[in-house]
Amino acid sequence: MCQQTEPTDQMPPLENKMETSAEVCPKTPPKKKSGSKRAHPARLKKKQRQLRKAQQQHRQSITDEESSVVSFSSSNASSIASPSRKKDANNKPNAGKKRNRKQRSKKSSSSSSTQDNKDESMIMSEEHSRYVALDCEMVGTRLGHSVLARVSIVNFFGNVILDTHVKVEEDIMDYRTDVSGVTAEDLKSEAAMDFQQCIDLVSAILEDKILIGHGLKNDLRVLNIKHPWYDIRDTTKYTPFLKPSGEDGAVLLPRKLKELAKYKLSKDIQVEGQAHCSIEDARASLELYKSVSSKWEKMIRYKVNKTKEIEQKICGPSN
Repeated sequence: MCQQTEPTDQMPPLENKMETSAEVCPKTPPKKKSGSKRAHPARLKKKQRQLRKAQQQHRQSITDEESSVVSFSSSNASSIASPSRKKDANNKPNAGKKRNRKQRSKKSSSSSSTQDNKDESMIMSEEHSRYVALDCEMVGTRLGHSVLARVSIVNFFGNVILDTHVKVEEDIMDYRTDVSGVTAEDLKSEAAMDFQQCIDLVSAILEDKILIGHGLKNDLRVLNIKHPWYDIRDTTKYTPFLKPSGEDGAVLLPRKLKELAKYKLSKDIQVEGQAHCSIEDARASLELYKSVSSKWEKMIRYKVNKTKEIEQKICGPSN
């Protein structure tokens, strides 16, 4: 049999080989990390801090909103609390402030309701010049006609713009002095105006004006003047001033100016035994209008708009 012979060259130990390799290939020192790589963890930490701060702010905002909702709901709940709880609430420091606010709101509402009840004029001061009140006195002629004998016009504040007697060319049969206050001497005086002169002056005053009066249909007829219907405020035509008549009250009739002044203004005019004064009557009509001016103007605007709608349906829209 062949005997295995041991190799003459034995393998060197492993440690020797490693030492030999180390001697042949010396270890290279580890590379230093660049500055950018060293800064990366710092930036990451900074971003994390910013993220945590944003999350905290978000949670805080949510907490604030929830607290505001809770306080709002609690305030509403307290407002509808039982009487005993309300009594306890009045003892709190803020109860006085709440009562003051309620009192102020009550005062404001009461003042507004009072203003609505009085129905004070809503007319702007720059528009006051547009409003005038007129009243005429007449005398009877031989043919039974009523002709102009006196005309009075006052402005929005009741100041006299025009007050004149008018000369009458026809034969006068009835001066109606007990009602009109006009006498023969008034119409023959030098201060009395000629009819045409008076008409021209009155027409100039009434141009583009809102005309207020009582029974203006008769006044405009004796003046021989036409005025736009939407610029007329006649107290004999305003529905709330009319009185019901007939068995069922369905018919509405105009009231006398004397009756309206007493009923609406608590004023006595045209006193028994005293002649009428056209200035006094014009002022009474003016005060009646001003007492309901806001409602009256709303009604006029409604009628004007309705009239325009009807005209557009009939004639078509204007270009």
